[in-house]
Order: sequence, then C-alpha cells, then structure tokens
Amino acid sequence: MMSNRQWLIEIGAIPPAEIRGNARAHPIVAGKTKRKWREEGEVMVAHDGVFHDSDLGLEKVKITFAFHHLRRIDLDNLAIGMKAWVDGLVDAGLIPDDDPSHVVYGEHQFVKVKKGQSKTEVLIEELG
Repeated sequence: MMSNRQWLIEIGAIPPAEIRGNARAHPIVAGKTKRKWREEGEVMVAHDGVFHDSDLGLEKVKITFAFHHLRRIDLDNLAIGMKAWVDGLVDAGLIPDDDPSHVVYGEHQFVKVKKGQSKTEVLIEELG
C-alpha cells in the first residue's frame, strides 16, 4: 500500500479582509491583494524549499486550512480568501488545476489566539 505524502505549510497571516468572501474592497485594491497572495502560493512551491521537484505535478490533493486569529471570522469567508493562494500552487506546477478533479478540501478550522499570533496553516495531502 502506497503511503500518501503530506506537507504542512505556515503562512504568517490570515487572508486579508479585501479578498475574503464578504469583502467590499475596491476592485483595484482587491486585485492587487489577490495578485500578492497568488505569488505567495507560487513562492511556497518554487522557492521556499517546502516542495522538491519530485513533488511537482501531483494529480490530486486534499487541502485543509487552519486559521489562527484573535477575532473569530467565518470559515467560509476565510477559505474564499485562500483562492488566490491555491491558484499560486497551480502556477508553480504543484497541481495541474484547482478544479474538483485535482483539489478537494478538508474540514477547515479556526483557532482563537492572542494578538500578534495570526497565521494560516495549510495541510496539503497527496491523494492516490
């Protein structure tokens, strides 16, 4: 039986308010923020040493987010805010697309933490 690989990635923030599901930001502001988060996802794969060349081109993965923040925020809005970051994984070649044939999502979590400890943990699991 093949053991599926998994990776735990820590992002030092939660998705900014302007790209979450309930955002009311100006489209230009939202676009710039989405571009930055997309680049962050790509950098995690291409340059941060989290993944190796042999990890690229995975056929299907399960992605689960754990959001850590002082103030409670709806999980669905936070997960929507991660869309651009997941697009960055596609840009880097980790997965061919982020459609349901290639990405499924786990049960996301919210963890209340003290001020200054905000982060997002991303668990990526290879599915066979």
